[in-house]
Amino acid sequence: MNVREVFDSIRNDIKDGNYQIIRQKVGNLIDSNPQNIDVMLECASLLKTVDDDEYCQSIIDRVLDIVESPNFGVAIAIRNLGRISEAYGLMKDFSCDSEKQTEIAKTLMMMDEPKKAMEILEKRDSHSKNEELLRCDVLCSLGNFDEALSVAKKLVNKKETTYDVLSKFCNILMRMGRDNDAIKMAKFYLKENKESADYLALMSYVMYVGGKIPAAVNYACRALKKDCDHIGALEIMAMCLIEKQKYLQAKLLAGAINDKDPGSITAINILDMCRKAQK
Repeated sequence: MNVREVFDSIRNDIKDGNYQIIRQKVGNLIDSNPQNIDVMLECASLLKTVDDDEYCQSIIDRVLDIVESPNFGVAIAIRNLGRISEAYGLMKDFSCDSEKQTEIAKTLMMMDEPKKAMEILEKRDSHSKNEELLRCDVLCSLGNFDEALSVAKKLVNKKETTYDVLSKFCNILMRMGRDNDAIKMAKFYLKENKESADYLALMSYVMYVGGKIPAAVNYACRALKKDCDHIGALEIMAMCLIEKQKYLQAKLLAGAINDKDPGSITAINILDMCRKAQK
């Protein structure tokens, strides 16, 4: 089999729950491609999804031994696999590309450096949705909740009413202690379109953050009936399962998210939450 066929075989093993043979297949791939960083990173990502973090991190160590800096693609990949400071080292010298600057700011936020992240964002002229959502996170970390809410409002006023924007808006409201306003907002959008997976997932989100786990599960299930691949609903459902100590089911949902979005930071965060909860 060629490399792609082996990866397809490993993914099938993951779906079938044949975890015991995955490490051997990955090891054979790594031995056959000792200098192929792309192969190594894909192997590491697959190991992460089956909760073999020890082997995953050892592969990343091998990548770091051979990668030349700077390397933005590798930086993003290893950042999503938990190697944040090493990722920053590989990306910090990219100073021109606007999209890369946003990712550098995101990495600084993951390193708990919101002031440095804001210094980058303040130099930016563009105001893309993803950049503004990151700006909201940075402002909240700096305690500037009113300003964060203003940024979120501007996105909504531009008709950006997708799950990621509205959940960020509600998150800010709830961090300000305005839980009732967040619930009102979620109910308003759901009333506008009761068939929307985004708005059902939004209700699930505010219920979860408010500690109403059964209601969160209910709305998440309804969202997934409308869109079985809705990452927001899958994420909330997984977190509810973790609350109920149903770690295997949560990990399966993380795998579903990773199938839709390979290397998904959401999937990896769910797996990390399971690992910490089980310690």
